[in-house]
Amino acid sequence: MLGNNRGQASIEYLMNYAWVVALLIIVGVAVFQLNFGDIGLSISGSGSGLSQQFEQVALIGYRWGANGTGNDTFALTLQNNGDNKITVNKINLSEIDRSTLAKIIQNTSSASLFPGETVTRVLSIDRAAASKKAGDTFQVKIAVNYTDEETSVVYVPNRVVKGKTQVV
Repeated sequence: MLGNNRGQASIEYLMNYAWVVALLIIVGVAVFQLNFGDIGLSISGSGSGLSQQFEQVALIGYRWGANGTGNDTFALTLQNNGDNKITVNKINLSEIDRSTLAKIIQNTSSASLFPGETVTRVLSIDRAAASKKAGDTFQVKIAVNYTDEETSVVYVPNRVVKGKTQVV
């Protein structure tokens, strides 16, 4: 009988420990999702290499540049992670904003990338009176249309990114 009480005490200890760990996970997720202290935006200035390691075209960096005159720019850097040469045909950018309709910007200058190569494209955003100021938040959907030169297959993966505008 005496050994049975010790077993029950250890199970109660482990259950209490499990509840504390579960509570910490829930609080951590809530803080990240509600973006207290801009935690979510501070880590989104570049693409995650871990999440894109198996994608043929990876978004490895991006920046929304605001100059205050209505002619903002969006710069992005793409990398060919595949084994074959690719041609980036066009890039579509659409802003996801609660106050305005999504505006689509398209860059049609193509680029050929060998495995491991990167390319940077700057998209002009003519927003007139709706220009963003430095520090404003943004969320955009980026669709990259590219062709695998080995197989001639056209791919159009897309990705949603968010961050804060920077002064250019």
